[in-house]
Amino acid sequence: MSIIEHGQSDGTKLYQLYELISDGKVTCDEEAFAQLYPGSTNKNPYYKLKHELRERLYNTAFFVDAKRSKLSSRREAMVQCQYYHALSWMLGLLGARKNADTLTQKTLKIAGQYEFVHEYLSALTRLSNTLTVEGRENELQKVNEEIITYTEILRKQVLCNIYLKNIQVQYTKNRSSKEYIVKEISGYLQKLEALPESPDTLRSYYVYNILKLYALMAEHKYEQAIEVGSPIRERVKNYRYLDRVAFYGISVNLTACYIAMKRYEEGAAVLDDLLVQLKAVKSSFNWFKAKEMSFMLSIHSRRYDVSRAVFLEVMSSPRFSRMPEYIQETWRIFAAYKEILVKSGRLSEQKVKGKRTFRLRRYLNNVPTFSKDKRGLNVPILLSQIVLLLQTKGYDELIDRFEALAKYRDRYLNPEVNYRSNIFLRMVLEIVKRNFERAEVERKTAKLYGLLTEAPTDVMNQSYDQEIIPYEDLWEIMLDTL
Repeated sequence: MSIIEHGQSDGTKLYQLYELISDGKVTCDEEAFAQLYPGSTNKNPYYKLKHELRERLYNTAFFVDAKRSKLSSRREAMVQCQYYHALSWMLGLLGARKNADTLTQKTLKIAGQYEFVHEYLSALTRLSNTLTVEGRENELQKVNEEIITYTEILRKQVLCNIYLKNIQVQYTKNRSSKEYIVKEISGYLQKLEALPESPDTLRSYYVYNILKLYALMAEHKYEQAIEVGSPIRERVKNYRYLDRVAFYGISVNLTACYIAMKRYEEGAAVLDDLLVQLKAVKSSFNWFKAKEMSFMLSIHSRRYDVSRAVFLEVMSSPRFSRMPEYIQETWRIFAAYKEILVKSGRLSEQKVKGKRTFRLRRYLNNVPTFSKDKRGLNVPILLSQIVLLLQTKGYDELIDRFEALAKYRDRYLNPEVNYRSNIFLRMVLEIVKRNFERAEVERKTAKLYGLLTEAPTDVMNQSYDQEIIPYEDLWEIMLDTL
């Protein structure tokens, strides 16, 4: 079997291509082709070489030592479990039943410890085949009973994952508040409760309860959400193994609740604990998402220097450009709010090495998802553009945008669902109506400001009226420009 060994180049084009990719010297076929076949226009040899490298890497994957990799302990266990599991079936098919049985027992041990339900059930099926062939009836009956139990456990876990993904996918790119989500979640919970009783895995426990949490957050019942979420986090954290995906999910949502209730120290403690766990997978998707919450938390708690440090760390990551476009766009919007803080004198500027400075005109004219999706991150974008125009005395352009802003509020901001944003945009519109006169603006918005301060902050990244800078603080910044 031909494999690839890092650092063991034999000088062939195959190894040259591998090292170019591995060292990050090329990022696309065009770059690799130009390096390996300078002056040539025939790409067929390159595509053949690429295919051969892919097949060689597939072979190499079978020799990965999970214990020496950068995988978390549970992921390491999954790699080892899959290895034993596949090998046991392969040896069984080849007639090496004794060795296959040994590997099946190893599979069962790992899968049982880490609750890899599918692998455990498959290994039990293999074991039942052996017991049948050997006529071990009593042992077979016990295994078959366990198969029935684990079939129900698997069924519940599969449904949990389906229901959770059905909710999460609705927020991946479309971040608008969804009034119907509570009813949908309630239906899923009822279906799960109607299933035959079976032991809970950590995964099924987590999903069932995180769905409850999502429903409470969708209704802005943050105090109740904290009461539900805190025990989930403790159980996930103190379980016999750490499920990083579950720990990430509950930590981020719990942090959002703490921010909404202005319990910043508790939110920071939860988030710091999460980031410690994510050090092993720094610059992963979850790391970037956790950093979004870290940026938000530092802004809401007015620790602006911390927010700048978070921003610089993310912008300096070599993996940032490989993140999905909607992740990159979120940070472009964050850059606008950082610029607002700089222009207001609340934060000193510090550039990212190798990155362009913030371009106001480009930001005002070019936010791709905003132009296509009327329910993306529109309110934060609209507000950041308005504040930046106020800070740069772009009054004529603000007047031109006045009517469109009013229509947007009337058309898209439901007063019940988007209560704070609806109020705040009414306040913002008064700035233009009162001809940018601060005293008049404050007089006409005093009652609205009182209503605003009585309602909890909207911070969840699912919400398209997400407050990056709390409206109370943003209002102060806007008044200072008048």
